[in-house]
Amino acid sequence: MPAKISYKNSKAFIGYALDATRSRIRFVQIASTLAATFTLAVVIVTVLVAGDHFISGGLPGWLLITMRWLLAVGLSAMAAASVVYPLIRRRSNLHTARIIEGANPQLHDSLTASVQLADDKQLPTGVLQAVRRFAASQAGDIDFASVISTTRLRNCGMAFVAAVLVLTVYWMATPKAVWPSLR
Repeated sequence: MPAKISYKNSKAFIGYALDATRSRIRFVQIASTLAATFTLAVVIVTVLVAGDHFISGGLPGWLLITMRWLLAVGLSAMAAASVVYPLIRRRSNLHTARIIEGANPQLHDSLTASVQLADDKQLPTGVLQAVRRFAASQAGDIDFASVISTTRLRNCGMAFVAAVLVLTVYWMATPKAVWPSLR
């Protein structure tokens, strides 16, 4: 049986739950996008080095310089956008509550109802307090860190490790020096 939660504590707890979930969404989104960006960078470098080795006479110098600049500018812009956008984006309480309830169906829309009714000025405060207490008691046993799936982050991390491994194996196995291709 859930513990009794006072009105003030239930309001604070619901605020904590929403803020913790928003923070976790932001972290997972930024980390997975950065991992994908770094993976793309390693793959492009590997392709450039391999292309320089397999084309007789190597890639022209102007093409290597152009590709490096495009890579640097493009990936920097992509990384900056992937960090800045989640930092300035504000998720609504309602959207965050729905994400929590999507991962925890046992809440039966109590958190969403609490968030929606908080804006209703005509609702008697006793009803709002009861809804908040019920939502807080229902959500009391939830681990809010596990609400957000880290599958995308884990997959991007594994792809990054695989890309680095491929580049490293190529680096070790190729008879040609890799550094001149990166100049």
